[in-house]
Amino acid sequence: MMLLKSLCLAFLIPVLVEAQYEKYSFKSFPQKDIMPLESAYGYALEQYGAQNWRESIKFLELSLRLHRLLRDSEAFCSRNCSSVSRDNDTLFADSTLRVVRHILLRAACLKKCKAGFPVFNLAYPRRDLLEDFDKRIPYRYIQYAYYQLNNVEKAVAAAHTFLKKNPTDPYLTKNMNYYKTLFDVEEYLIDHEEQPYE
Repeated sequence: MMLLKSLCLAFLIPVLVEAQYEKYSFKSFPQKDIMPLESAYGYALEQYGAQNWRESIKFLELSLRLHRLLRDSEAFCSRNCSSVSRDNDTLFADSTLRVVRHILLRAACLKKCKAGFPVFNLAYPRRDLLEDFDKRIPYRYIQYAYYQLNNVEKAVAAAHTFLKKNPTDPYLTKNMNYYKTLFDVEEYLIDHEEQPYE
């Protein structure tokens, strides 16, 4: 019976580690989870500071999903509006008028597109906060919180995700080397931020 439980757990853990983005779609993001990125991340860090690891992880992962939602929604609208007004570029002989026309039509298209996504109804995050997410800083916190909960497999995945962007970070490199002494980490080296085209 113990062997059966161990086998079930061995197959379940990789699925749980990948679950953060597995069924993600920016077009069908749960309405109940939409909140300002700064609020979610700020609360996560408060909980982290108070050593409420589970609550911290919950909101750190929510902030990562909110950041991805914002990024993917912006990319969708940008792609959707990239060719606006190029069909009738011959309307104006003056190239300056063509450029102004293109800028105005693209701005109108972006405004209309963004109106369809609730994430754009929220306060836009500060630049320094977005830079933290681009640097994958939340994964530093997630890694340590999972370690504190004795969920080393998820700690490994979070550390790996962070190290893909910050390979010379001494703290997480040291932690990853420690994890490698505990067990074979290879199957948990999942980059949660990897894009399909990378």
